[in-house]
Amino acid sequence: MAAPVIDTNGTGGGVQTFRVLVLPGDHVGPEVMTEALRVLEVVQERSQGKVRFEYNHQIAGGCSIDKHGTPITDEVLRIAKEESDAVLFGSVGGPEW
Repeated sequence: MAAPVIDTNGTGGGVQTFRVLVLPGDHVGPEVMTEALRVLEVVQERSQGKVRFEYNHQIAGGCSIDKHGTPITDEVLRIAKEESDAVLFGSVGGPEW
């Protein structure tokens, strides 16, 4: 995974930017992911400008099977490995897969 980016913000401190790959998944996953992202927004707000999150939303699981014929594409794996500091992964699967 990539190292977090630290930008100077002109006040002598730095803003630490974390690139988060968001994979909500299936069924209850997107609902849970919405709440998880709300938590990260609170963390960002309370950091007083010291932490920032950048999100890259992709798909995995049954929705990826339906769209691409595979649970996770090579491109999503590449993004996870090369362009992300963290992966926020929801639940996947269901009776239709």
